[in-house]
Amino acid sequence: MIKARLLASPDSFALLKRLLGWMRPYRWRVLWSLLCMALVAAMTALTVWLIKPLLDQGLFANAQTPEAKHAAFVLIAKLAAAGMAATVVKSLARYGADYLIGWVGQRVIFDLRLALFSKMQGLSLRFFHDHKTGELLSRIISDVGATQILVSQLFGQAASSIISIVGLSAVLLYLNWKLAVLALLVFPVALWPIRNYGKKLRGISRSVQELTADLAAHLEETLSQMKLVHAYGGEDREIGRWRRKLSDQLVMIMRAVRVQARSSPIMETIGAVGFLGLVMFSGYEILISGSTTGGALGAFLGAVLQLYPQVKHLNGLWNNISTGLGAAERIFPILDEPPDITDAAGAVPLGPFHDAVRYANVTFAFRAGEPVLKDISLTARCGTRVAFVGPSGAGKTTVVDLLMRFYDPAEGAITVDGKDIRSVTVSSLRASVALVAQETLLFNASVRDNLLYARPAATPGEVETAAKHAGAHDFISALPEGYDTVIGERGVKLSGGERQRISIARAFLKDVPILILDEATAALDAASEALVQRALDQLMANRTVMVIAHRLATVRRADSIIVLDQGRIVETGAHEELHARGGLYRRLCDLQFQDAGKD
Repeated sequence: MIKARLLASPDSFALLKRLLGWMRPYRWRVLWSLLCMALVAAMTALTVWLIKPLLDQGLFANAQTPEAKHAAFVLIAKLAAAGMAATVVKSLARYGADYLIGWVGQRVIFDLRLALFSKMQGLSLRFFHDHKTGELLSRIISDVGATQILVSQLFGQAASSIISIVGLSAVLLYLNWKLAVLALLVFPVALWPIRNYGKKLRGISRSVQELTADLAAHLEETLSQMKLVHAYGGEDREIGRWRRKLSDQLVMIMRAVRVQARSSPIMETIGAVGFLGLVMFSGYEILISGSTTGGALGAFLGAVLQLYPQVKHLNGLWNNISTGLGAAERIFPILDEPPDITDAAGAVPLGPFHDAVRYANVTFAFRAGEPVLKDISLTARCGTRVAFVGPSGAGKTTVVDLLMRFYDPAEGAITVDGKDIRSVTVSSLRASVALVAQETLLFNASVRDNLLYARPAATPGEVETAAKHAGAHDFISALPEGYDTVIGERGVKLSGGERQRISIARAFLKDVPILILDEATAALDAASEALVQRALDQLMANRTVMVIAHRLATVRRADSIIVLDQGRIVETGAHEELHARGGLYRRLCDLQFQDAGKD
């Protein structure tokens, strides 16, 4: 009855049922834990039941002869030994129950965090555009951690309390069924704060978790932009923003504290009123009706004193469980997020590239009704260089992102050697393409680990050869620990040119037929650009290259130049042809060279 009332909310039941599914692989440990809890409840009930013979036949026995007194003393000793044995068994069983359910709880947290992280690895970039990094961190760390309460407290402590209540109720009914009915009638009233405050706490908990996620997102954003904060004197502004966000969270947390604080006095009052009523009625049973013994009454009141704290404990647990439910509501939507980039049924490996990459009437939009690319058709033949130029926001990066299936087009198709890239496996497609972007994509790991990300099985000799081709071997060797030097988050311990040359070395190590260069030199100074450009020239040899560049001097040698404007191809041709045509490409050239002259 108690458990049914606690799980009355369909939403709560659905969440708990789903969490049970994560416990299924460890069901035997859960079962053994429940058996240990049952043993704890049995020993508790036995200890209470022993009070009756201890009082009636031992301490308060009307022993007149030495033999009767000796027999009473022997009985007391036996009952004391039984009580001690029950206590030892209860302690061992409690240890087993707590350890087993704690182990299951930690495994479920491990599995959930692994599943969330794995799920995110399979989601497209569109998902990460729609969610703040700090919010996702909060879901994996904070929200998953909060769900441990559901395992350790609901399936641990709450189950233990419920089993104890059942066992003690059985003792009450055995000792005096009329008093037991009176005691158990208090339960429905005692359960009211559990349901009422639990619902309130669940909503508050969800709000607290959302505010915590916002704090994490703000913290991640601010710490990653400390150069900007210091450069513009924004320290006080950021402290103010942080204080306001902390205050919002504090207000919500204190609301939860108030709800929890109110529930405890109510439970105390209900328990006290119920206990006093039992004392009055039991006094009548002994003094007036004479229908029970002092020992039975002592055992009965002992059971009641054990019973009401369990109900109160259940109330406190349900408050914590409601917090866990609020966190669980934020986890499962991510696990349910359908991946929009997947292998089609019957997808096959791409195979060696030998012909051409083709875009046929490709249209793409991040948001419905707002196309970023419109009716794009182009061909990049094997071994040629195709350059994409145009104003900012023209859609250049999106064109190459579609080739790697970071997104799928809304209309049209992209083919490699005549195969629609949606019909080949994503892994084989991306294994054929190397990317060197303007933003250097490096981990807070060693230089070697960053290079091996392209091909984990590469030998040390292959790693060094790739670095030499990229013009990076000399400066890497000069680092404190050479290739084993940790380069900091996003490679902050290196210069811009050094970071970019490591990215190029990584592309060399991958050694694939299709290369994408997305503004690979845009953020570099002239000296660094010259070094990086030499490395790029070597990297581009004998590969199919798709180049995006604002600096038109880097695309003059392209076999074909695609000019985009507002998501459409407006011009196509070689440099001399486009320059002579006097269109957008010519205007871009004139503006750039004019600006260079002013510099």
